[in-house]
Amino acid sequence: MIKFKTTVEGCFKIEAVKSDGSERILADWFPNLILNSGLDRIGAGSDWVNYCQVGTGNSTPIETQTALDISFASSNSYYTDAVGNSGASPWYTYRKRVYQFTAGTTSGEGLQEIGVGWGATGDTLFNRALILDVRGNPTTVIVLDDETLKVTYLFKRYISEVDTTGTLSINETYNYTGDTISTYNWIGRVAYMGNTDWWPAIFYAKSAYSTLQVRTYTGLIGILSSAPTVESGTATSTEIISSYVPGSYTTTWRYDWSTAQGNASGGIKSMLVTIGGGVYQIEFDPVIAKASTDTMSLTFQCTWGRHII
Repeated sequence: MIKFKTTVEGCFKIEAVKSDGSERILADWFPNLILNSGLDRIGAGSDWVNYCQVGTGNSTPIETQTALDISFASSNSYYTDAVGNSGASPWYTYRKRVYQFTAGTTSGEGLQEIGVGWGATGDTLFNRALILDVRGNPTTVIVLDDETLKVTYLFKRYISEVDTTGTLSINETYNYTGDTISTYNWIGRVAYMGNTDWWPAIFYAKSAYSTLQVRTYTGLIGILSSAPTVESGTATSTEIISSYVPGSYTTTWRYDWSTAQGNASGGIKSMLVTIGGGVYQIEFDPVIAKASTDTMSLTFQCTWGRHII
């Protein structure tokens, strides 16, 4: 099992917009708590920022919550929905969605809690936060009658800049001569860091069966922003993704290579693999000596959790 991990966090900004376009900050950037239900939703789909909900409850957010205390209004309309990356260390990709509430839906109400999720109401929250003032204290914000509510949610997904290492055992089966267990040391490292084509801001575990390309190489892995060297060809393999298990915050990929796939003269020294909405490069020692008479299966695992500074 070759394993990788990523961490996530987010924050809110709340403003009121007048009909002439002028804006008033109600609450500047403040953090959220990504709920257990939110971490689970990452494993099930990519719809967990579809709605923004605001309410009038004031209980302290806890990980096991799934809804606002007292939901008052919600919106799935937005001004902008942008993605990008930090451009420097610490590396993260981000998604910034700016929600627009219908005029009059929140006017005059004392709002104290907020969250985003995959539904307009009910047990559909990805995160929850009490609205905080500049000192970090819970506060109440009020949208005036001539204003509309504007909420910005910034979601960050941090990419590990530290290599992962481990040992891999491959059961090699030979005709007439039985099985041999061979041990390989491996080094795992992200690839193409900073490239949003390879590292989208939204990631999730699929529960489907599909095919895609996995590249194999005879050379060493590269630096964080690049890929392995000396490509031996694009090897089309079969990808099987296990069904997500609630509470695990983990998804598992298995790649299967047929006798015609993944073969490299001199063996496979490294490979480029897409898992968990990102791309990783893995280097093996010794090389994996796969020939046209061999099939091969490798299992990869991606886990995620809350970002801790």
